[in-house]
Amino acid sequence: MENNINWHVSYEEAEASIHNAVNSYYIHNLNNNELTQEEAIQLTADYAEKGLEYLDEFQQAENAQMEQNGAVTEAVNGIEGTGIADGTAASDGPGAGDGGPGAGDDGGIE
Repeated sequence: MENNINWHVSYEEAEASIHNAVNSYYIHNLNNNELTQEEAIQLTADYAEKGLEYLDEFQQAENAQMEQNGAVTEAVNGIEGTGIADGTAASDGPGAGDGGPGAGDDGGIE
């Protein structure tokens, strides 16, 4: 079963939503005349377990996203330190500031 996680929802909001859904499901089951109280409790427990599994998956995905964002930030910070991000990086290639071939060469575009 694949969950489409909405990243605009915080973990706390998802947890509160599932908590409310479990409570509503329990009340619904208790009011169902075709179920005994024990059946209502068991069905609700199963439903709550699925909610906890979803919250665990949600937390893992949220943690993975935060780790990925951290790695991207570290990579960007590393690039910024080299001058690549702001165009001030020095080149060791031919014509890199020595007036030789390739210095100021625009690749033939005039």
